[in-house]
Amino acid sequence: MLSPQSTKAFCTQRLKYAGGSIDLILRRNPICRRGMPWRHSLHYAATFYAHLSVFWTPLLLMAPAYSLLTGQAPVVAYSASFFLHFLPMVFANELAMVLTSKCHSLTNGRCLSVSTLPLQLKAFWLVARGHRPQFPPTPKTLSTTEDMRFLRSNLILAVALCLIGLFGIWQFLMGSPNFSLSLLLVNLFWLTWKCPLL
Repeated sequence: MLSPQSTKAFCTQRLKYAGGSIDLILRRNPICRRGMPWRHSLHYAATFYAHLSVFWTPLLLMAPAYSLLTGQAPVVAYSASFFLHFLPMVFANELAMVLTSKCHSLTNGRCLSVSTLPLQLKAFWLVARGHRPQFPPTPKTLSTTEDMRFLRSNLILAVALCLIGLFGIWQFLMGSPNFSLSLLLVNLFWLTWKCPLL
């Protein structure tokens, strides 16, 4: 069994995995099947959970962009009280993730989750419209001729987010109302964390 040798092979394989999993969730969900051992149900649930990120990853990705375009924060006030509650929760969550992954790096998983978002959305859209997933064999030869076609949506989104970040900086420097320093810094932090993952 070979790992994908090119971007095209990787995207073909990921689209196939996502389409098959989403099709199972919507049409033949095995989690609730009678007689299924709980360990098997738990394994299916963990597999499905990874593909259900199509519902929350776009929101997490676009919330900072929305704030930097409109000057409206997703939180009523970025205050000391907010950060006193928010930061411990984030650090505790991060610590729990590191410990449960036996101190292995989480970067590759996060990168995979964000960078494959266009593929996940495409798979969900096709299955939701009634298309049955296709399972073509993963290409086995090394080819880079079509790689940019598969990277285009990620690059466009990353460039758009960078431009939105620059727009937010410009609005702040121009003294636009609602574009406070805290709104700018918090949302730029999230954008600079997500763009490299794309």
